[in-house]
Amino acid sequence: MASPSLRVAVLGATGAVGAEILQVLDERRFPVAELIACASADSEGDELEFRGSSVKISRPRGEQLAVCDLVLSAAPGLLSGLLPALRRGRASVIDVTGSLESDPEIPLWLPPLWTLPEGPPRPRFVAVPRGIATGIALALAPFGAAGLLRRVTGVTLESASGAGIAGVGELTDHTVQVLNRMSGERSESEVFPQSLAFDCLPQIGTLEPDGETSEELRLRAVLRRLLRAPDLSIELTRVRIPTLGGSLAAVHAELARPVDADEAARLWKAQPGIGLLGDDELPTPRGSLGHDDTAVGRVRAAGGRLAFVVALNDLRLGAALGVVGAAEALTR
Repeated sequence: MASPSLRVAVLGATGAVGAEILQVLDERRFPVAELIACASADSEGDELEFRGSSVKISRPRGEQLAVCDLVLSAAPGLLSGLLPALRRGRASVIDVTGSLESDPEIPLWLPPLWTLPEGPPRPRFVAVPRGIATGIALALAPFGAAGLLRRVTGVTLESASGAGIAGVGELTDHTVQVLNRMSGERSESEVFPQSLAFDCLPQIGTLEPDGETSEELRLRAVLRRLLRAPDLSIELTRVRIPTLGGSLAAVHAELARPVDADEAARLWKAQPGIGLLGDDELPTPRGSLGHDDTAVGRVRAAGGRLAFVVALNDLRLGAALGVVGAAEALTR
């Protein structure tokens, strides 16, 4: 059982992922004695509510965080400058921004694929994979464990929520502007490469010289690590779509031997975290929002090829649940 008196800091508490983490902490009755809500200077001095009390938002300070029991990191860019102080302190750090996931010395958390090493000592830094990587890894894991994976290709369709509150706000504003104007003129975009309203943008992250994006490279790296398959061929194109929440991926896996839909279904049903849909059900971003598992559907098998679609709530299953789950494991 977790300690009843934990001092917990949330980096990025005003963001989309941070807000979801606070909600899950409350839902799971995580024992927070003191909450330190941190965000950028723009939010300093504002207040948020947690369990009926107002909490003032502050900018993160290394010496303050170092004496916390837990630091839950959900704000890209905030953690790196704080790492020296955190390494000197006693706080356990759980990061879902991608800042730590490439470090082979830092354990990942995605049960049942990755759980924390049996203690003691418990790790002080833990990386939680985020977004669509969670769903793809869980869906591919049974085939990887059976030694069947040879190549993975596909397309991800990821909502504006993956770019945080700013992304959702920009999509909402631009959608209203287009509806009011009803013209082909584009709104200026600050969050996405161009306006996302009524459009799809095949670029998430910055473009690299070889034509891939930084986030496509990151997704490949984290999937290889999650699946313990460092040489697995993975080619995934990441696309931003004009929805407010939930994400989807159409995945094609080349396997070492033929696997029919029935065998695939048996493997998925035995995999925790997977919700296998019926033939008349569709995995959709919107439909994923009310569920805490990865929906798998549209399954097609031919020879050594398997095609399927996964959908998940990218903020909840793909972020907050993992962070709080890791926090529970660290404090048992």
